[in-house]
Amino acid sequence: MPSISALIKGIEAQTNQRKILRVLFDRNKIRDGVMHACQKRPVDAEAIAAEIEVEIMNSLRREIPSREIGELAMEKLKKRDAVAYVRFASVYREFKDVETFMKELQGLKADPDEAE
Repeated sequence: MPSISALIKGIEAQTNQRKILRVLFDRNKIRDGVMHACQKRPVDAEAIAAEIEVEIMNSLRREIPSREIGELAMEKLKKRDAVAYVRFASVYREFKDVETFMKELQGLKADPDEAE
């Protein structure tokens, strides 16, 4: 049976909204982003990266927009750890000011059951 990495080589992601650029899925890129967000947090970043990879493989789609992959990572982080979620979201969504950051925090406070 081929490895997940070997199977996923055919899946491509769109990475630029203005100009479509197709690149091979890179599990390490997801893992690195999640690991950075989870630094000094009780969250298994490797497990999250593996879950994302499995979900992508199970979708059987040839192309997956990078936006969907980022949203999937945020969804998984939000369920596990609010701090790691906000760290990831602040980079992924490119928070431009404190207002945007505070809005995201207010959303978390409004739904405390989302993150444990």
